[in-house]
Amino acid sequence: MSRLLKLIVVLVLGFCFAAPAVAGWAVYKSASSKSKEKHTLKFDKNPAGPIQAWFILRGTTKGVFASKLPIFKIDNNPVRDLRNVKNRKVRENNWVRWEIDDGKGAPDAALVEFMNGKSVVFQYYMPDGETRETTFLLEGLREAIGELLK
Repeated sequence: MSRLLKLIVVLVLGFCFAAPAVAGWAVYKSASSKSKEKHTLKFDKNPAGPIQAWFILRGTTKGVFASKLPIFKIDNNPVRDLRNVKNRKVRENNWVRWEIDDGKGAPDAALVEFMNGKSVVFQYYMPDGETRETTFLLEGLREAIGELLK
C-alpha cells in the first residue's frame, strides 16, 4: 500500500511540474492603472520579450481607432503619436498595443518618460470626429516597471 501511495505522489508531482511546460503556457507580468473615466493604461512583459504598453478604452465604440490613432503627452515632454511606434497592434473598437521597450539594454526614451512622469494625457478621436481626452497618474509606475524587469 505504501508503495502505491508513493507512486501516486510521484505521478501527481511530476504532472504538476511538467504540465506548464507541456501545455505551452507563458507567464506575463503586468501593471495597470485606470483613469477617472475607467479607461486602462497597462504595461506587460513576458520573460523573453519586450515591454508592451496598452491603451484600452472602457467598453467598445465601433471604429474608434479606425481613422486616427491616439496621441499622448507625458508632463511637458513632446507629444507622441501612436502611428509612430514599434510593433503596433490595434483593435479598432477599444485598444491599441505597442512595444515601448525591446528589453535589451538601456530603456527606450518613451519608457523613461513614463517612469519619470507625473501624468500622461491620451487624446483619442471618436468616429464622428469628436476629440476626447483621458488622464492617467503615473505615481508608482517606476516601481511597477522595476517589478516587470525582474
